[in-house]
Amino acid sequence: MFNQQQLAERLVRISLLVLDVDGVLTDGSIFLDSHGHNIKRFYSHDGHGIKMVLEQGVKVMLLSARKCSATMKRAAELNIPFVHLGEKVKRTQLYKHMQKHQLGSEAVAYMGDDLIDLGAMQLCGLVFAPANAVEHIKQRAHYVTRLTGGNGAVRECCDLILKARGVYENYLEESK
Repeated sequence: MFNQQQLAERLVRISLLVLDVDGVLTDGSIFLDSHGHNIKRFYSHDGHGIKMVLEQGVKVMLLSARKCSATMKRAAELNIPFVHLGEKVKRTQLYKHMQKHQLGSEAVAYMGDDLIDLGAMQLCGLVFAPANAVEHIKQRAHYVTRLTGGNGAVRECCDLILKARGVYENYLEESK
């Protein structure tokens, strides 16, 4: 864990926010309809947080081991530029992306909730875990959110990024 100043210093360097899906953008539940199609519940506040960081130039990547058309639809709605689904070894995909876009670890933040995220987490300068993450992940995270996955954890991280950059207040002004 970092103190407030260390966290703020890391937050301002972030140019790519990588998010797992199940357990991070969702509460981890997997719903199947009678035809075997996935149904997912996404939290609107998380989506708005993603939109705001995208507006501030932070790229967002969804990196999930599961393929799901609902996730693709949500990513398209939010204009998320990088979506990699069905990635069983997340570290490999993230490493390729970082090399291609010449990103050092200090420019990348990752939010994951389960052991499959460990390898990718090790590549990143800042690691978030939602409150409902497995204990092993929370112990390795630099910041554990107060909120759970699918219930505002992503928004909490997006707000931290915006506040560290001094632009969060701009969004408050727009609402007046």
